[in-house]
Amino acid sequence: MRYYKGVNLMDTVTKQYIETVKVSDIPWHRLTTTYGRATDFPAHLEVLWDMKNVDAIDAAGEELAQNIEHQSTLWHATPFALI
Repeated sequence: MRYYKGVNLMDTVTKQYIETVKVSDIPWHRLTTTYGRATDFPAHLEVLWDMKNVDAIDAAGEELAQNIEHQSTLWHATPFALI
């Protein structure tokens, strides 16, 4: 567990969720990004998971990067894309 000044930063429920959540469990259509909704995130994450085509990997990574942060603003989809 991580603590800051004696306070647990991650409770057991949150930790369990992070360890067990699947891409298909997340309501991507409800999560906002820099340019809209995160409906394309599962496809981009699948490209990264498969690691088959360097150009596709670069494109997927760039799309995710552009949509999770813009001008120091993090979006609703950001924490889900990171886990």
